[in-house]
Amino acid sequence: MKLAIIFSICIMFSFAAQSQSKATCKNPKGAWLNTIGSTMTIKNYNTSSGSIDGIYETPSLPGQIFPLVGWVNELPAVVGKSNTVAISFSVRWGKVGSITSWTCTCANNTIRAPWHLVSPVTQFSWDHFLTDLDVFQPK
Repeated sequence: MKLAIIFSICIMFSFAAQSQSKATCKNPKGAWLNTIGSTMTIKNYNTSSGSIDGIYETPSLPGQIFPLVGWVNELPAVVGKSNTVAISFSVRWGKVGSITSWTCTCANNTIRAPWHLVSPVTQFSWDHFLTDLDVFQPK
């Protein structure tokens, strides 16, 4: 009897571990970590509309969580072509005042994400925009 109970508990933990799989290009829901230690967590993914939402955390603003909204879009794979999933998302940095938008491709469970940050108040007129590239991997 004890062996049967232990066996049942082991199976339950095994199924629970499998259901908490990492994020992928096809199912981006979950946590993604970039090269500077920021975490994008997609909490909701509507496969019908392609909408996503979640949160964004960055070590440059420790302890703060920012809302994330965006989209996922893809087409059926075509043999002989380069096939990716298109993802875009934006983060509003609250009292910091800026907004960052990423327009990405996801292939092999890697998100390559050029970003543009706009700041409403800067020292110079040419300094309102910053741009760079992030790479995210499932966390």
